[in-house]
Amino acid sequence: MTRRLLRLTTWVLLSAIAGFPPMEARAQAAPSPTPPPAPPPACKKLLCAPTLVFQPGIMVTNAFDARVITASGEKAPSKVTPLFRLATVAPTRWSRVGLVAVVWFTPFLETENRNAVTGAVTGKVHSDAPNFLVGPNFTLVRQGPLVVQLAVVDGYRRFEALDDEGKLDQYRHNLIIAPGINFRFGTLLDRSAPAGLRAMSAYGIWQQQLTNMPYHIGTDGKPMTDRAYTPGLFFGISAPIAPSW
Repeated sequence: MTRRLLRLTTWVLLSAIAGFPPMEARAQAAPSPTPPPAPPPACKKLLCAPTLVFQPGIMVTNAFDARVITASGEKAPSKVTPLFRLATVAPTRWSRVGLVAVVWFTPFLETENRNAVTGAVTGKVHSDAPNFLVGPNFTLVRQGPLVVQLAVVDGYRRFEALDDEGKLDQYRHNLIIAPGINFRFGTLLDRSAPAGLRAMSAYGIWQQQLTNMPYHIGTDGKPMTDRAYTPGLFFGISAPIAPSW
């Protein structure tokens, strides 16, 4: 008994001198947790590697301030139509500023042309031409999974009205502001979930065109001096399809 106690005491002393824990402590020590992955390096350039994002969803038209289209006061009807967006987002050295380029189109949207006096349908326009947006994107709020942003972009899109020659191919540059909210629900998933799923988010965008807006129709069937600032509302899912390169 005395020899056993002496051997144990000798082991404890030698372990303390050499810097090793006793056998009992080593047996009971819990494995160290896996360290979290390192955050991506901060952008140090004027423009850094972009990300390509697919953003399918819906667009709601004429939900607010719908244009008066006839002398009787009839307004353009509100419609909900499928939306397809493809966006490239490039971060900059300023953490809250990025450059965004978007192409979007509504393949099934159809608009009716009306006679301003009688209200009779004179034709239909398929509003399926691609639209292009490019400009800076500012991050206003970044709190957990919630991100609030404001894009101020040049919108190059077809003006959906006939010209004097009866043609629709009139692309124009427009100033557009687009406040949006992103809910990054993918960040709430477990780390074992696929990386592509954890990078997904849901978005809602108020796209307000500020130039080249159409006029309301007056009671005499002629355009008034008041313009219709009808926004486009976008809702959908944002899914990266190409990581930064």
